[in-house]
Amino acid sequence: MFFLSALLLAAAAAPQAGIIEFDAADYPRHTVDFALEAEPCSKNGIKDVLFSSELRWQGAKRKSSSGRIRLLRQWTKHIGDIEAAARYGEERSFVEGGNVYWAVAPEGLIPYLEMDLRPGDKLIIYFVFVGCEGGRPLFAIEEYAEPEHYDAIDEQDVVI
Repeated sequence: MFFLSALLLAAAAAPQAGIIEFDAADYPRHTVDFALEAEPCSKNGIKDVLFSSELRWQGAKRKSSSGRIRLLRQWTKHIGDIEAAARYGEERSFVEGGNVYWAVAPEGLIPYLEMDLRPGDKLIIYFVFVGCEGGRPLFAIEEYAEPEHYDAIDEQDVVI
């Protein structure tokens, strides 16, 4: 369902030299907590680690702080696409095991997320663990998909 929307978004983009095609196999499946244990935010800076996780959409939104935007600029410069930082500015919330996490989403993906998902919907998110700012992680959403096995909503997964 929503994986198709994201694929349509990707297909609509004009092919550009140097663009690497999305491959879900490049994003090992972990919980967000596992990713944070493996790469703790003990110091600020870029991490640039790919992983995927099954979470529930909460859908709250907020603007990224100036510090997080600065980290995004450092990351996009690090990966050789400094112009990409301008496509990120809003964060969306997700829930995993009672914990709320925030991730920046590229502006072109946000309408699909909002169209395809309602609070409590489960999805797989393909993240880049961009790095840490102020001791807090910054994740960027690269892609999303429906989980292989969709369970009914567990009330413990919905955080209000």
